[in-house]
Amino acid sequence: MHKEKMVKALCLVLILLNACTAKAEPDKVTVQLKWVHQAQFAGFYVAEEMGYFEDENLDVELIEGGPGIDIIHAVTSGEADFAVAAPNELIVEIANGADLKAIATTYQISPIVFVAMADSGISRPQDFVGKKVAALNNSDYELQLRAMMKFLDIDINAIELKEHGYSTEQLASGEIDVHGFYATGGLLRLQNAGYDVNLIYPGDYGVHFNTDALIAADSMLDSRPDVTTRFLRALFRGWHDALQNTDESVQIIMHYALESDPNLQREMLEASIPLISTGDRPIGTMDEASWQAMHDALLDQDIIADPIPLDEILSPTLIDSIEIE
Repeated sequence: MHKEKMVKALCLVLILLNACTAKAEPDKVTVQLKWVHQAQFAGFYVAEEMGYFEDENLDVELIEGGPGIDIIHAVTSGEADFAVAAPNELIVEIANGADLKAIATTYQISPIVFVAMADSGISRPQDFVGKKVAALNNSDYELQLRAMMKFLDIDINAIELKEHGYSTEQLASGEIDVHGFYATGGLLRLQNAGYDVNLIYPGDYGVHFNTDALIAADSMLDSRPDVTTRFLRALFRGWHDALQNTDESVQIIMHYALESDPNLQREMLEASIPLISTGDRPIGTMDEASWQAMHDALLDQDIIADPIPLDEILSPTLIDSIEIE
């Protein structure tokens, strides 16, 4: 009888120990991506596939972006906890009263480049005068074009602005003279198709912006700071691995990529590496000078009416508190 009681007592202790050490239910996190699944978001995929989100007890859902998807609205509506968004669009929404913050920046150097055919005679911004330039109604490209023209004291009205699209056909066919592309996307497709092109980078003409900001609502940052910190820690473990191990990363990207060409995805990732990891600051850092320059360009072009203090746009506290690399 005494032995039986001892066995029951030991069983009870084991049950209680298992209950105490059982892992809590993971926190669900939803992320709205800026564009379709591709190497642009490699860090997210690596963090998921390598179990870094799971290590932080997070259940992360990655929502594909694309044409017509309102990235900012996904966060303000509560459909997503985080989103990858254009920094300039974030600033405009904050100017319009949205309670949002940027918490990290992926691309420290903008991948935006203006492209002309090699035989066009267009090799610098001054050559844009009188030419058809596709940048209109795409805030990323149009803002950088206007800022570049202002820096060079060139009248933007001397350029024939055309609607921006993502196809390479308008430029290849000669319908337009200059087209804005990502150096990590559209430019690669042009070059892979055999076209010889001239490249005009805004960064060579005084425009030092960045792209792909990770954003969240103030309410998320206030109510779930621990979740946000764990998410950032896992994400940038993913980015660090993605940039260090391209072969493995491409294999992971192919589980998600809309375009099932591993060579293109590899090229995208390799082109992204020096833009994301510049060597002078940790991955994800928010450079205040770049953010201030974007803010000032929006103000100068009357896209926002009044100045906004950077501390109402950026929330670097969480990312500064973790070891990213």
